[in-house]
Amino acid sequence: MARPEKNTVTYFPLDCETGKKMYYIEETYGNDGYASFIKILQELARSEYHYLNLSKNTTLMFLSAKCKVSKEILLSIIKDLVDLEKFDKELWDENNIIWCQDFIDSIQDAYLKRKNKCIDKKSLLLLLNSLGILKSNKLLLKHGLCSKIEYNNTQIKEENIKENKKRSMHCRKSPE
Repeated sequence: MARPEKNTVTYFPLDCETGKKMYYIEETYGNDGYASFIKILQELARSEYHYLNLSKNTTLMFLSAKCKVSKEILLSIIKDLVDLEKFDKELWDENNIIWCQDFIDSIQDAYLKRKNKCIDKKSLLLLLNSLGILKSNKLLLKHGLCSKIEYNNTQIKEENIKENKKRSMHCRKSPE
């Protein structure tokens, strides 16, 4: 019997030379900032397809507890890591999803002997769309994963659905 595909890793390399970005995080937040970054990377390693969806409050609560900082501090650290381009800005700003291309690049060797490949951003966008996690198709359109016609048709369908709901709500009201 074949083994199921594995889309997690049990290790990741950590550079000894931290650089300006981590210097800023550590200077701004102390050990909480640096430790939170490392713990986020650990969660990315353990997570299927190496992304974290923080759009649900419970997931954010878990991660802040894991990092031993308040939700507000954690969100501030994440925002700074997004501004410093450690985490993907598009996915965070539009969907509250943490994706780290540097992390993905660092774990490629773990996938060398596997039959499946490590996920890339385009594949992640398609996965998130199929799971209904993406809030809009703008990212798919931007990355060439759907055509403008498909995007416009989706918008038109959504507008029609909203309009039909309004009409049905209006029709349901009893006459006075």
